[in-house]
Parts: sequence; C-alpha cells; structure tokens
Amino acid sequence: MSEGVGSDPASCSRLGGMLRSESARLVRQRERVGAPVAVLSRHAASGEAVRRVEREVRLLESTADLLDLAGAALQRHAQELAEVSESARALRAEAARRGLEVAGWRVVEPWGLSSAERASCRQSAIPALQARADRLATQLGRARAALARTLTECTGALERSASASRDARGRGADSLGP
Repeated sequence: MSEGVGSDPASCSRLGGMLRSESARLVRQRERVGAPVAVLSRHAASGEAVRRVEREVRLLESTADLLDLAGAALQRHAQELAEVSESARALRAEAARRGLEVAGWRVVEPWGLSSAERASCRQSAIPALQARADRLATQLGRARAALARTLTECTGALERSASASRDARGRGADSLGP
C-alpha cells in the first residue's frame, strides 16, 4: 500500500470501455444481419445456409453479451480501485500526521529514537488506523475476487463458444450449443 493499491483504475476502466464498445459494435452488426436472415429463412431452398447463419448470429449475440459483462466488471473494478486508492491515500496521510507509517497493509512505527510520550501516542493510534487498513485490504480483496470470478466465467464461455463454432464449421453441425 505504500505506493497505492497496485493497480491502475484508469487502465481498468479504459479496457472495460473498449470491451463494451466492441460489444455494442457486435450488437449493431447483429441487427444489420437479422433482417436478411429472417427473409432467407422463409425460403425452403436455403435451409442449411440459413441454419449456419443463425448459428453464427447466436454466437455473435453471446459474444456481445459476454464482452459487455466483462467490460462492466472491469469498470466496476476500476471504481472500487479508485475508491480504495483514495482511502489508502487518506490513511497514509493520517498515519503520517500521527508519526506512523503504512507498510503494505500494516500500520507501523517508524524506526528511530522517540520519547516515551511520543511512542505511547503512536501506539494508541495504531489499532484504529490498522482497522481502517484491514477494511481497505478486505474491500480490495473482495473487488479483485469478484472481477476474477466474472472474467474467468466469461473466458470459459468464450472458449466454449469458439470451440463449438469451430466444431460446427468443421462438421456442418446444426447446433452451436456448448
């Protein structure tokens, strides 16, 4: 914590925004493809071709949803990082005012000589400041765990969709389901 929370909120937010923009682009592409597919589906002669296109459209929709989900998770995480960073900065400033230092997530007395009175004042301030540091570390840990869960789920779903799409193309299957 001596240099912040170890992550960059702006970069997380930017990446989340890029994923969500790509999701929106895929949604627009799906909308452009939807009407022609509906027209094609009315022609019995184009049945297999329409089914292949419909599979690809479902894949497009699924991918757009997953990119939006991942992007939103990154943007939420960026907000959490910004809040924790600001709170950590305030904690470091408060610790410094009380003659203490924050090393990692621990509030400690600095090395060096000190009067008994000064050391006593420092020691009395440590529990409250350490409780704040512990809450921040827990908040950051929870935010990181939530992001990791979401991104792991999205990655797995994207891998399954890509694999199913490759398999369907390779064998001309009727279903894209993972």
